[in-house]
Amino acid sequence: MGAGRRRGMTLMEVLIAIVLVAVAFGGLATAVTWSIQTIRASRESAAALQAAQQEIERMRNASFASVAPHTFAVPSLRNRDGTAVSGSFAVQDETATMKKVTAHVGWVSHAGPPPGRPMHVSLATYITKEGIGRP
Repeated sequence: MGAGRRRGMTLMEVLIAIVLVAVAFGGLATAVTWSIQTIRASRESAAALQAAQQEIERMRNASFASVAPHTFAVPSLRNRDGTAVSGSFAVQDETATMKKVTAHVGWVSHAGPPPGRPMHVSLATYITKEGIGRP
């Protein structure tokens, strides 16, 4: 081999490589953190939607006369401070044989950014005296 050929890497090349790897891992860590927060927020929203849907179905299966405003528990979801979450059920009489019902669930999110933000979901539908699929 020629006497003028270099072998190995200079200190500057090693430092540049370390900086590039650190920047890449920093970006990766940020992406992973964001993904975890997004997944957590999605799980919270899914639990709230499921509770609202279950309450609407429970009222749909009840007698028409018993469909009234009330609150309901959401055991699958907790506020950021650990307190229980409850939902509200609103009823609006449209006609003598039809009611518009809305299930609303609100909570303080564990997920971010920023953590601790208020979240809510609402589902609305109509319930008729005759039931589903009947004229």
